[in-house]
Amino acid sequence: MMAERWFEAETQLQPDQYRIIAPDRRFNEYSCQQEVQFAFPFKNNQRTIEVSCENPQWKRFLTVKEEATELHPVLISAKPTGSVIGQSDIEFRPLNTDDLVTKPLSINQIIGKRLLKPRNAGDPLISADLEPILQTFQTKKAYVAGDLIKKNDVIPVQLGAVESDNLLIDWPTDVLIARQTINAGQTIQVTDVDIADFVLVATTLLRPGALTTNSNIEIRAKPLDEIPKTFLSNENQVDGLQTTRIINKGEILRQADLTVATYIKKGDPVILTIERGALKVTVDTLALEDGKLGDTVQLQNTESGKLMKGIVSGRFKANSISQ
Repeated sequence: MMAERWFEAETQLQPDQYRIIAPDRRFNEYSCQQEVQFAFPFKNNQRTIEVSCENPQWKRFLTVKEEATELHPVLISAKPTGSVIGQSDIEFRPLNTDDLVTKPLSINQIIGKRLLKPRNAGDPLISADLEPILQTFQTKKAYVAGDLIKKNDVIPVQLGAVESDNLLIDWPTDVLIARQTINAGQTIQVTDVDIADFVLVATTLLRPGALTTNSNIEIRAKPLDEIPKTFLSNENQVDGLQTTRIINKGEILRQADLTVATYIKKGDPVILTIERGALKVTVDTLALEDGKLGDTVQLQNTESGKLMKGIVSGRFKANSISQ
């Protein structure tokens, strides 16, 4: 149609971006002995085209409707039911939005999903065409309550959406522990596990004033709903500390449970180490005051009665300093 060629030359629009509506079906039957003339009759308005002829003389008006187009994902080649869509399977093309009832899907809404029905090359993809590929997990070994479950100790299993009720389908980025006994080869359900975090717990009963050491504390995974807000999780956080209350075996350590330890108390026997070059000797002394790790304390030689100073280096231990 001459009107379409003229309009495209004037506007640089493509055929899929507009539609010309004739006043009636007989428009193409009008004949003209001379070249038909086209023009935009209204200033700054390209939605109306004036078509005129001098011999015989007539004039008609055509309406232009711009087609709303958006980039939609379409298949590059035909795919059968069950195909998993990859990035190389699709491309984005401008499509008339009047022909589609849904908004275009993004790349992330398509990649890795499975076709529910066969589709041809050039077919646009919509949500109703796709289903997510869900993945659940089977255990390689048995677990008891409290055991840490690592992702490399389970087997991923793909399944359809209808099978996924109550199953663990997304592996959490957090720590995962067994809430109850899980058998080897069992598919993990949400109710089988707890999201957890690593905390410090007492491995034995700790009385007030007990020093925290590797022999009486350890790191364990505990469910988040059992962890207090001020929990401790690193053994370095408790170096040189002692308990402020009774802490039961298995109890999680909190910041308020510990304070800087008094390694030496007044009246305690203290081994004082004296170094002079290559010479190293130890002297039995008595503490004349309390001291924490790194404190300078007054000591008395138990044999000579001489007063000495030392830097607390451990439980009942100190290093000599220059007088």
